[in-house]
Amino acid sequence: MNGRDSLNCLWEKNKYTIGAPTLIGITKRVIGRLEDKHPVLKKLKIDNDGFDFKGLEENEKELEALYENINNVIKELISLK
Repeated sequence: MNGRDSLNCLWEKNKYTIGAPTLIGITKRVIGRLEDKHPVLKKLKIDNDGFDFKGLEENEKELEALYENINNVIKELISLK
C-alpha cells in the first residue's frame, strides 16, 4: 500500500467515527506541524471528501517526496500527540 492509499484508508475508517470536521482539523494540525520539515506537505489538501493530491500530481518529484514522507503524517495521525 502506497502513501496515498494509506491516507485514504485512514480517512475512510475514521470519517464516520469521529466525523469529517474533526478529522480535517486533526489532519491539518498534524500536517502543519510537519510542514517545516517536509515542505511538500503544504500542497496536500483535505476537505470533506478526503485528501486531494491534484496539486502534487503536476510535479512527479514533489509527489515522490510526499510519498517518502507520508509515513510521518500517518504516524502522527495514529498517535495523535
